[in-house]
Amino acid sequence: MTKRYFTAIPILFISFINTLYGQTFDGVRISLKGGILNSTIKGLETTVLSEPFFLNYTLSNKKVTGFTGGFGINYEIKNSIASINLDVLYAQQGTELLFNNTEKNFNYRMQFNYSYINFPILLKLYPFEKSQDGLHGINVGVGPQIGINLSPENIVYTSGGPGKLPAFGTDLQQQQQIRNVLKGKNNFGINFHLGYDFRGRGFNVDLQYHYGLTDVVRTEANAYNFIENKNTNQVIRLCLSWELFSSYPKKSVLIIRNPRS
Repeated sequence: MTKRYFTAIPILFISFINTLYGQTFDGVRISLKGGILNSTIKGLETTVLSEPFFLNYTLSNKKVTGFTGGFGINYEIKNSIASINLDVLYAQQGTELLFNNTEKNFNYRMQFNYSYINFPILLKLYPFEKSQDGLHGINVGVGPQIGINLSPENIVYTSGGPGKLPAFGTDLQQQQQIRNVLKGKNNFGINFHLGYDFRGRGFNVDLQYHYGLTDVVRTEANAYNFIENKNTNQVIRLCLSWELFSSYPKKSVLIIRNPRS
């Protein structure tokens, strides 16, 4: 499934360029972006513990907070309320699994600390405003996002409790084995956007929800009873952006003089 998505990337890119080529743009804005995100990887509880091997235990999947930042380019389509936005964003995305065996008084934590370079493309609409000096105000958007995993083995394992046995090995040994078994993958999904662009300030606010469509963790053959399962990214992202450059067409001004002057 993932291979089919990423095989389609060149086709989507060429189609997008052809779309841009056929449009006329009023303005271009280049912005520096930074913010925070809250992410989780769905389905990891089933991947790690597919059967109830223990009697009294809890296994929870906890959302984590990370940083995101990069730059974006916004193209306003002429004589419309629409723009096309391209971003390149670094993002700290992952999740945290917390296991507690209350019967044996043993617990562990697995932190999936992945780093991505995300390439979201948005079609944005400004429903309440159309001005000659650029689109501003409330805007909504939707579009695809491709994410490249830069750290597919960055899983941190820690354990504790009186029930921890020497036969389990050290945390570092377990961590390396888990890294050999669970491999982070690239991501493809859809973004839903709500934003506000402040007129004349060069300052914008973006809130986005990313719904992952592809499996982002591959399970190798292992002795842990981990299974292959579909694990998707779910991310809420809040970004502030500062315009470094903006270009709009010059307006013609008609001056009417008083004949008596």
